[in-house]
Amino acid sequence: MAGNEPVACDGCGGLFPPIDGPTHQYMESSPGCAAAAGMLFARHSKDFAAYFDVYRLATDAYAVQHPGDRFQRNAARQLTGRVAY
Repeated sequence: MAGNEPVACDGCGGLFPPIDGPTHQYMESSPGCAAAAGMLFARHSKDFAAYFDVYRLATDAYAVQHPGDRFQRNAARQLTGRVAY
């Protein structure tokens, strides 16, 4: 990666710092985007009762913006029982 130029996320297209790190198992994202989402979700988990509705909206929005592999998502949905409309 060249310098500190922002890197576009493969999923949502947002620009994030060029970092190395983990990404979601089956949702396409850049490490920077995954880190930003992780920080947001960690903040929500500190006071889950207060952020419950926002957490659900944020996780659903992240999932829609980071489609990833359709087969893996369908398999995960079957395992977790979640269905997003």
